[in-house]
Amino acid sequence: MADPAVLIEAVAAKQAVEFLGMPEGALALIQAAVYLACAPKSNSLYEAHKSVISDVHNTINDPVPVHLRNSVTKLT
Repeated sequence: MADPAVLIEAVAAKQAVEFLGMPEGALALIQAAVYLACAPKSNSLYEAHKSVISDVHNTINDPVPVHLRNSVTKLT
């Protein structure tokens, strides 16, 4: 998340290689590699994902509270 544009750059490089082929596509790959190498780094998404998975596995799977259920059904 430090530089969300890196995903756009990587996908654009992939599409350029598919569209142009090699060796012309190599320039797009080089540009993307340099951009990715120079971009600020962050592992915040990885850490957030780990936290969510941990919460899912370590919390109780309670049923929906009665006051939030659809009163038209027989679940109340």
